[in-house]
Amino acid sequence: MDTLNGPKRLGTLFKECVLRVPPYQRAYAWCTKPNLDSFLSDLRSHPYNTEKSYFYGTILLSRARDIRLRHLVACDVVDGQQRLTTACIFIMVAIERLRKDPEQSDLAHIYHETFIKDRLDGRKLSTVESDDGFFERYILGGATYDSSQFSTPSQRRLLEARSYFMTAIEELDVEELIRLVSTLHDSQVLVYAVESDIEATQIFELQNDRGRPLTNLEALKSFLMYGLYLYAKDDIRTDLPIVQKNFASIYRAAEIMEGMYDHRSEDELLSDHCIAFEEWRTVDGSDGWSQPKQLVRAILHDVPHDAKGAWIKNFSYRLCESFQIAQQIMEARDAENGIALGELTALGRTAAYWPLMLKCWKSDRVSGRPNFERVVRGIESFAFRAIIGGKRTDRGTSELRRWARDLDNNFEALITRLSQMRNDSEIFESFRFNLRSEHLFEWWGNNVTYLLWRYENHLRKRTGRQMPRLSWKTIVLPERPAVKYQRDHIEAKDPANPRLAILVKWNPEDEERPFGEVCLHRLGNLVLDTYSSGSAKGNGDFASRISHYTGSGLQSQSELVPRFASKDENGNPLWDIFAIRKRQEALEAFVIDEL
Repeated sequence: MDTLNGPKRLGTLFKECVLRVPPYQRAYAWCTKPNLDSFLSDLRSHPYNTEKSYFYGTILLSRARDIRLRHLVACDVVDGQQRLTTACIFIMVAIERLRKDPEQSDLAHIYHETFIKDRLDGRKLSTVESDDGFFERYILGGATYDSSQFSTPSQRRLLEARSYFMTAIEELDVEELIRLVSTLHDSQVLVYAVESDIEATQIFELQNDRGRPLTNLEALKSFLMYGLYLYAKDDIRTDLPIVQKNFASIYRAAEIMEGMYDHRSEDELLSDHCIAFEEWRTVDGSDGWSQPKQLVRAILHDVPHDAKGAWIKNFSYRLCESFQIAQQIMEARDAENGIALGELTALGRTAAYWPLMLKCWKSDRVSGRPNFERVVRGIESFAFRAIIGGKRTDRGTSELRRWARDLDNNFEALITRLSQMRNDSEIFESFRFNLRSEHLFEWWGNNVTYLLWRYENHLRKRTGRQMPRLSWKTIVLPERPAVKYQRDHIEAKDPANPRLAILVKWNPEDEERPFGEVCLHRLGNLVLDTYSSGSAKGNGDFASRISHYTGSGLQSQSELVPRFASKDENGNPLWDIFAIRKRQEALEAFVIDEL
C-alpha cells in the first residue's frame, strides 16, 4: 500500500487500484447544484497546457482484504467516494461520445481500461452494494431506463448525473472534450492508503478535505470510529466492524426514508435520537442535542477510560435502532396502518414531535401499537388547535422534548398531559373564536382543507354508511393535480351572484351587512371538493349546483340538501344564512369533539 501513498495523478490511481465503496459509507449524494455544476465549471476553467495540475482533493483508502486480484490492489474508499464516482460517470459519458468519432476510438479504449474496466481484474469502481448493480447496468453500461427502474434516491442522483453530463458533453466539440478528460486524468489527488480500517479511522477524523461538507451524522461517525481507535485497544478488531455495520444500516434507512414524503433528514433524526435517548447536557451554551458530536464528546469524556470503547459501540446500536424505528413509523404510515400519523402528516406539523414518537414507538410493545396511535392522535389534536388558535407552530415543543426524554412507559400520564395542553384555556378560546371567524377561508388556507377532509372521513365511518376513508395522500400527494382535494364555497364566490348582496346579520345584535361579507368565508359555507370537480361546477349559485351536490360521492356534499338546506316558499332547497349557521354549528361540534 505504501506505493499508493502521496500525490499522484487520478488516472494513475485508477490504473493501480480496483476501488470499492464499503457499505458503511453513504451512497451517491452529489446533486446538479452545486456539486456537478462546480465539478464541470472547475474543469473548464483550469488552464490548459499549464505545469500546474488541477487538484482533485484527498482520497483515503484502506486495503480490501476480502478481494483477490491478479495484478491490481483492491481498496475500500474511506473518503472521496463522491468525487471518484462522479469522475467515473463523467469519463464514461465522454467515452461514449469519443467512440462516435472513428479517429478517437483508440483514446476512448485507453480511458475505458483506465477508469471503467481492466481486462484482467474487471470493473475499476464499485459503489455501495445496494446501488452497484444499477450503477453497472444503467450508469456505466448505458442501458435504457425509466423512473420505475430505480429504487433509491441515490440511484436517482446517479441517473441525474449521467443525464447532466450527457447534455453538457453533447454541447462540446471533440477538442474541448478531450481537453477536459485529459485535465481530469492528469489531475492531482493526495492519497492516504493504509492497511486497515483501524488506521483509516485516525486519518479520516483528522484530515479535512471534502468534496462536500460533512453532515452532523458523518462528523459523528468519524469521531466515533476515531474514538474506537483511541480507546477500544484489543477490542477494536471486533468492535469496529460492529460500528461500521450499524452505520451501514443507518445510511440504508436514511436512504429509504429520503424517498418518502415529509421525511426527516439524517441530521434531524440524529438530533431527535439525542433528545429521546441520550443524556441531556448543555454544550457551549446550547442544547447538546443540537450539536450531537459535541454532546457525545462531552458525555464520553466522563465515561471511565476502560469503558469508552463499549460506550461507543452501544451508542451506535442505539442510534441504529432509532433510524430503524423511524423507518418503521414511515412505512406504517404509508401502508395506511398509522391513520393518526397520516393525519398529522396531512396537517403538516410532524417535525417537533419526532423525538416523542420515536420514544413511544419503542416503548409500546402491544400488538398494533395502540398507545403510539393514541399519543399521535393527542399530538395531532393539540397541533391543530394551536394552529387555528393562531399560536406559534413550536408551541409546547420544549415540554414535548422533556416528555420524550422522561417517558417511562406511563402512556396514560402522557395522554393526560397532551389533553391538558389541547384544552389549555388560552389555546381553546382563541381556537374557538377563530373557528367562528367570517375570514376562515382566507386566513387558514390548507388547514381548512384539512378540517373538511377530516370531517368527510368522519362521515364515512358512520354505522350503516361506512365507506373507504380518503387517504392523507389525497390532499398532499394526489395522483394528479385534478384530483387533489381542496376547500370550496357552497354558495359561490362570484361577484355576479345576486345572493351575495342580500343584507343579513349573523347575530341578532349585529348590524346588517352584505351576505358576501358575513357568510361567504365562514366554515358553514365551505365544503371539500376536488380541483376538477370544483371547476366543473363553475361559479353559479347554490340552485345551479344542487344536482352536483346530491349526486356527489362525497358524504359531506350529499348531506348538504337533506340535512342543512332551508326551503323557499315553493319548497325548493335554499342556501341562506340559516342553512350556513346550522352547518356551522354541526362542524364546530365535530371539531370540538374530534379535533
